[in-house]
Amino acid sequence: MTANSEQEFFIGWQAPLTRRVRRHFVIGLLLALTFIGATAALLAGAQRTFDPSYLEFGVQRKFSGVVSMDPYPQLVVDRAIPGGPTVHTRYLLSAPFKHGADSLVRPYSGQRVTLSGSLLYNRGAAMIEVAADSVRPASGESSEHSPPTVLGEFTFVGEIVDSKCYLGAMNPGRHLVHRACAERCISGGIPPMLLVHAADGREYLMLLSDENGGQVNRAVLGLIARPVRIRGRLEAYESILVLRANPAMYQRLD
Repeated sequence: MTANSEQEFFIGWQAPLTRRVRRHFVIGLLLALTFIGATAALLAGAQRTFDPSYLEFGVQRKFSGVVSMDPYPQLVVDRAIPGGPTVHTRYLLSAPFKHGADSLVRPYSGQRVTLSGSLLYNRGAAMIEVAADSVRPASGESSEHSPPTVLGEFTFVGEIVDSKCYLGAMNPGRHLVHRACAERCISGGIPPMLLVHAADGREYLMLLSDENGGQVNRAVLGLIARPVRIRGRLEAYESILVLRANPAMYQRLD
């Protein structure tokens, strides 16, 4: 550098800034803000939205219906349509926290009861978290309802979720971020379900049972939150779908 060369640079304690330094500073600041904004927009767009699930935390409702254990604890509630037939709504049942409701309602299988609990629901499916010691025998018809409708043999690809968290106890209640929680819930007796994404963009939930209608909680623990392929017989119990298949034949796809 020669003795008469001129270089502009910034010295913090020296003022004012030269025009050239100010211009470079403003351009650099604008570029940085543009980059930060674009990055934030891309990250926000890549995030998954939360499921439309809900837990009526702290709200206790009273229910009356017939207990069914096929294949997991449910309460079948009769609803009369004015001028039409009586329809049945099925609510899955769970105990408080990460426990199934088997011990609470199995003694009343096939019987009409009253109980209290909090509702969880998501995408047309619902569960009642049964309050401890609230189940009581009730008067009225106690027979089991009509057998399920067999829809046929199908192959589905989806993700195994625990029904309680997916229906509202946690959000999100699926994917790898939720796997540890789902494993505890399902091992505690919460019914496992297969979440299937159809080609039309809709999501379908199916309770999983073995080929004889038995529970499969222990058999699916290593497959939770993983993509799986299951072929089995699909049945409809009013508003609830059940997929019967040998869990030894479930195929993990990752």
